Amino acid sequence: MNDQQIDPDLQISMSTVAELLDRAFPGYGFALLVFPLNSNDTRISYISNADRADMIASMKAFVAGSEHRTHAAPETRQ
Repeated sequence: MNDQQIDPDLQISMSTVAELLDRAFPGYGFALLVFPLNSNDTRISYISNADRADMIASMKAFVAGSEHRTHAAPETRQ
């Protein structure tokens, strides 16, 4: 588990949830992001079962799709 970015106060809870997610979704990657609501604190605690680079790429794809910025692959002619 990649848990480098976890607020120490959340470490145990996030690790426990990550273990449950890992068992519930075998063969799938996940990221758990936890942040304070209604606060000026901008810290985001992060844990994942995937390599950091792979999860960042997945999160970028998710954001792009959520913002409707994805495009169909161009047609190719051979």
